[in-house]
Amino acid sequence: MKSSGWLLLTLVGVLVLAGCRAGLLALNTLLLSSAVVALTVPIGCVLAVLTSRTDLPGRRFSAAVLAGLLLVPLFVQAGAWQAALGADGWFTSSIAAPPLIDGWRGAIWIHSVAALPWVVFIVASGLMFVERELEEQALLDGASWQVALQVTLRRSAGAIGIAAVWVALVAAGEMAVTDFFQVRTFAEELYTAFALGDVQPTGGSGDPGANALTVGIPGTAGVWVGMVVIAAMLAGALLLVRGLVSLTRRPGRKSPHVFHLGAWRWFTSASVFVVLGLLAGLPLTSLAWKAGVEVVDAPHGRVRQWSASKCVDMIALNPTIAGGRLKIRHQKELGWSLAVGTIAATACLTLAFPVAWFAGRGGWRTATGLAAVVWLWAVPRPVIGLAIIALMNRPEIPGLTYLYDRTISPLVLACMAHSLPLATLVLWSSFCAVPKEFLENAQLEGANLPQRWWHVVLPLRWRVLVVAWIVAFVWSLAELDASVLVAPPGITPLSSHIFGLLHFGAQDQVAGLCLAFFLAVEIAAAVCWAFLHRWSTASRS
Repeated sequence: MKSSGWLLLTLVGVLVLAGCRAGLLALNTLLLSSAVVALTVPIGCVLAVLTSRTDLPGRRFSAAVLAGLLLVPLFVQAGAWQAALGADGWFTSSIAAPPLIDGWRGAIWIHSVAALPWVVFIVASGLMFVERELEEQALLDGASWQVALQVTLRRSAGAIGIAAVWVALVAAGEMAVTDFFQVRTFAEELYTAFALGDVQPTGGSGDPGANALTVGIPGTAGVWVGMVVIAAMLAGALLLVRGLVSLTRRPGRKSPHVFHLGAWRWFTSASVFVVLGLLAGLPLTSLAWKAGVEVVDAPHGRVRQWSASKCVDMIALNPTIAGGRLKIRHQKELGWSLAVGTIAATACLTLAFPVAWFAGRGGWRTATGLAAVVWLWAVPRPVIGLAIIALMNRPEIPGLTYLYDRTISPLVLACMAHSLPLATLVLWSSFCAVPKEFLENAQLEGANLPQRWWHVVLPLRWRVLVVAWIVAFVWSLAELDASVLVAPPGITPLSSHIFGLLHFGAQDQVAGLCLAFFLAVEIAAAVCWAFLHRWSTASRS
């Protein structure tokens, strides 16, 4: 992993020294990813240990709050923090100072608060595989904190590496937050280039440099830096797959050792709740304040005050009844998103099931099956959008242009590319734990593969299938980076609509939309948590 990082840094350095602007974009991408990893991995490791391996008071509640933040989209995070610390945020207005989140600070902060729950989740999963016998033996010679550092975290180094690669890939391949805060990374510049018409995905102009990957960069340099960045991200995806394969072993039969915090127990719990309040409470409160604030006449002039009824009205998207029918604000965009999300989630589950099953058989099949979908996670999202355009915008093929211009097919493909890796990973982790003796007994009785799926896997894992569908559905609703490029005329999904409104500030309408999205994601996360809890309880019984 270290050698790959040094190789990427060397290539970027050569491009920068050569005075190529493309090298600066690659360097910005690397700096953003590195900063987010440096901020989230240490804090995430501490939170993972505290919430999964200690007697921390309220640790289950803390884990539930962090789990609820896993699927919150980046653009919702950006809107929430903009309502607090942005140019029009309540904190900025109260102290009459420049915004605290702007430019690089804003991009790094938003990516960090969104990535931290993922780091906690991934590292906590790795902590479950640490052998209890090693920890108990080490406790005979050292204190609990020494064992946690030198044994528990060291044995979880693979999971920590997975978390670092995961976070780096997300930060490098995303463009919504960097575009919002005007930080020029490779993905953001590629989106801007397409928006300005400087990228021709089909190469229709005949100029070899017409499909340069960045604005204002000579065609050859743009193509080369694009190849370097994408190759580096694909290498990161392979490292991610390699780390995931190493976690296919089952945890020990004994429950993990619980470290006792002793006299620091309640102080540590209070510190964790402060962090959770910063991650979840402050954004939610800020959105609620922004959605409900209104200007009213007072004896001493016009003043701002908060209205609970207006806040509820904004969250409910201003429902009205016209002509005997219920109508809500942004109804058209919401309808398109629900239609695209439902189709994409169903298609993702259909594809993820056989891929995850193949990957769950162990050995080379695990690496091959995961690599078949994880690369979609690594490729920058605007590149996925350009690939869909190049695939479907072909007038020479009858019917394909109609699908591209008149249907939601390109949006479904974009959402599938975004959701398929995550749905596959959810199913794969559960399929790895299916008792082999059940499958072998069914095979001895003459059951073929579809019959084993129907009679063995589905009864054991139907709750996980529901969770995978919900995750794919929510992730499809949150897809933005590719959808904003491929959306047909007249079809605007809710994510693109919110993204456009955010550029005008987190005012009451967009704050209500973000808060409604936030609460909907939390409800979906609660349903997933309940299903997974019941499944884990049934598995242990």
